[in-house]
Amino acid sequence: MSEEESFTPDPGVTPQIDFRTLLSYRTMRVFNRLMDIAPERALARGKFNMRDWRVLVTVANHKDFSVQQIAEFMCMDVPSTSRTVKALCQNGLLEATTTKVDGRRKQIKLTADGLAIYNSIAPDRVRFVNLTQSTLSKEEKAVLYNILDKIEAQIDKMSE
Repeated sequence: MSEEESFTPDPGVTPQIDFRTLLSYRTMRVFNRLMDIAPERALARGKFNMRDWRVLVTVANHKDFSVQQIAEFMCMDVPSTSRTVKALCQNGLLEATTTKVDGRRKQIKLTADGLAIYNSIAPDRVRFVNLTQSTLSKEEKAVLYNILDKIEAQIDKMSE
């Protein structure tokens, strides 16, 4: 955030919330800015959006996840995750197979086309992520991830 962005709340506002120090605002701001400058050319090759890409990456890196597991891992709601998986299946990038243990549960896997798309986009995404973190030292990254883990653990406790 720039220093020019001043904190000047209306005097009648109680409590006053300084968004510059509000964790949810700051993390959402960083996330949104990352999405704004994401290499769209890479995603355009796959003819899908960032949500589709996130599901594809999750499936590629978590063999045989169910829709429920994908949603939990990505912190998304199950219905929208299910719609995304269904669309990716219809586009031939994912396939859903019924498990032998539970006929209601489906395991989601990449198809050959899905793997090809993943392999064509992933190197650009990895370079992009590395570039966004290039100003942080190895120690700073470790501290950042540790802090995020602590915050996430606290949120889990609060959700119980």
